Amino acid sequence: MNEILQAALDFYDAGVSVIPAKEDGSKAPITSWKQYQVTMADREQIASWFSGSATGIGVITGAVSGNLEMLEMEGRAVNSGLLDEARELAHNSGLGELWEIISNGYVEFTPSGGLHWLYRIADEPVPGNTKLARRPGENDTVEVLAETRGEGGFVVTAPSHGSTHPSGQPWVLLKGSPALIPMLSMEERNAIHDIFKALDRMPVKETLVQILNQNVQNTTSDKPGDQFNEKAQWQEILVGWKIVYSANGVTYWRRPGKDIGISATTGRNDGDNLFVFTTSTSFEAEKPYSKFAAFAHLNHGGDFSAAAKALRSMGFGSNSLPSIPTLTQLAKPNLSIVPDIDADHVEKVRERSSWYPKPLDLTGESEEPAPEFLARADGHRLFYRGKINALLG
Repeated sequence: MNEILQAALDFYDAGVSVIPAKEDGSKAPITSWKQYQVTMADREQIASWFSGSATGIGVITGAVSGNLEMLEMEGRAVNSGLLDEARELAHNSGLGELWEIISNGYVEFTPSGGLHWLYRIADEPVPGNTKLARRPGENDTVEVLAETRGEGGFVVTAPSHGSTHPSGQPWVLLKGSPALIPMLSMEERNAIHDIFKALDRMPVKETLVQILNQNVQNTTSDKPGDQFNEKAQWQEILVGWKIVYSANGVTYWRRPGKDIGISATTGRNDGDNLFVFTTSTSFEAEKPYSKFAAFAHLNHGGDFSAAAKALRSMGFGSNSLPSIPTLTQLAKPNLSIVPDIDADHVEKVRERSSWYPKPLDLTGESEEPAPEFLARADGHRLFYRGKINALLG
């Protein structure tokens, strides 16, 4: 039995739909393969295909193969050191065990120097083909760094060789076998995908919101959003989020309610924007958020005018940069400052009503007892003992 037929039968025994690959360097399946996206070929058909001199073999991903998905890192990404970066990020984000599982189940080496990982999804249907990470190429092209083959997809596998690839180089099985293809939950699969999404190197596309609220270098700007972008720290904005790992100026974050993996990055570009990978937060996935945009989103429903007004009340927008507000100040409006009240106005109000405004005694200069309760951030207290006290707003 030749090695191609043996590999085909091993895939068949593991419940994977296997078909021949064209031997013209296209890495495409045989012409008529739609039926095998729904129903696996039987052993007789497989023997007929591969008993001769066939050099190309591939598998169909998706439901027909038991919810099979293929994750690929291109050779250009491996050569750029991104495999080491992905492995390190996985281990530093609590995904080390999961990384070892997929790296010992079924892993093969591609002719271009890339890697294929095969795994199954246990609890949800396999999504379609997805590009996870890219980078700019020459002449305004885009180079894929990592992608998947999902429902209805096809991937050439080991030990294909010869004219199956334009280079004539083979696909080589590095670890595991079809029988050892691991089963992941969708949550585990997404956690691994987030690792690869963090490797994306595409520049940020400016949107109207970014243009209006971009991080400015001029420290004399009197716009509260600009000053907030320059002065604020992400820890003070992403309340409840956890820093997982930092390397090469990039910080990796985990969303609240998640125990492993990463959910977002900051520091990937000059603007120090927030990029969220997951769809399990209120942020739009893969969209860059400046610090001001994130603050507006979290605290004011994306209303930039309201966010700017709130920041101005905290002191942002003046000629000199204010001190960074505390977490309490970011989450709540500033405590009101009691205004000075004109004495003539008070007398006029007294003539009309028994109710009239009276400033709180925050200095202790009057002979009346000082308030004892409800201390403000500045140490002053607002409520009096033995009196009816009220807050209106």
